[in-house]
Amino acid sequence: MDVPTPASAPRSSAEKADTLREQGNSLVEKGDLLPAVELYTQSLELCPTDARTLSNRSAAFLRLERFADALADAVSARRLRPGWPKPHLRAGQAHSALGEHEEALACFDAALGLEPANPFLKQLRSQARAKALYSSLCRCLPVEVQQLPCYGAGLVARSALLPGTEIFRDSPLLSVASLDSEHVASCGACLRSLVQPSGLPFPAQIPPALRQLWPTVAGVCCPHCGEQARYCDERCREQAWVAHHKVECLSAGLLRSFFAALRDFIAGWRSRPSSQAGVLPLLDALRVACRLIAMAVARHGLPLEKAASAARDEFW
Repeated sequence: MDVPTPASAPRSSAEKADTLREQGNSLVEKGDLLPAVELYTQSLELCPTDARTLSNRSAAFLRLERFADALADAVSARRLRPGWPKPHLRAGQAHSALGEHEEALACFDAALGLEPANPFLKQLRSQARAKALYSSLCRCLPVEVQQLPCYGAGLVARSALLPGTEIFRDSPLLSVASLDSEHVASCGACLRSLVQPSGLPFPAQIPPALRQLWPTVAGVCCPHCGEQARYCDERCREQAWVAHHKVECLSAGLLRSFFAALRDFIAGWRSRPSSQAGVLPLLDALRVACRLIAMAVARHGLPLEKAASAARDEFW
């Protein structure tokens, strides 16, 4: 009885499936996507639980703009190998192409949780976050987020808008008074002027009756650090405390020693009149960066050494 040698022994289904997958990979590299999809499909008929083949076919479907098929394969691969970041990436790309930006953001978050140092994933997450934000704003509005040639993501009207139509009102991510105008009292949250009418340099020709029309804002102070932080009303004070001041407050802040040192550092540089003109813009930029760090700490409770990278990934 002849015993088959290893060279002539029949290959297993798994080996045949691997060969078909590799052949499909070679075709994808050449740009032959449809034949590659066919090979991946043949491979999956032999080994339907191979997450690698599902992920590769998902990538081919993405390039063919068959986004629903790409999403189905990515979800199947993710179910088989939840600890592998690539299916999460493919699912996020498919969701994004289908206009499902919040779902895409969740997929990219999951992929980054498995591979946090991947710069490509960070870029995709940042883009998905912006699209998800504007998509949520636009659900009840006559505009939508679309990818515009040469411009990137933009807001496009779903129908003709009448002149003067208000679509929505945006608000700044943060407000920091410039050191040049710090002598003018303003709200630490919205920058509304807190200057009283008696303190304004009205032109002499403006009568007192008109001067009294200037709105009077008494303002409130932080209960911990007092005049170090003033606001136009309780609402602004509470918003500032939640957003950043519970970190920055020089008396009760989570990072009060850091922000006290920052205040002293800025005061030291401002005392150098010969270099003030060039230094003030840099000091303002430093204050904005530190406010972003404070916002990251307030939102996530991060230690200082991780807050800078979190602020960069989330806000920039």
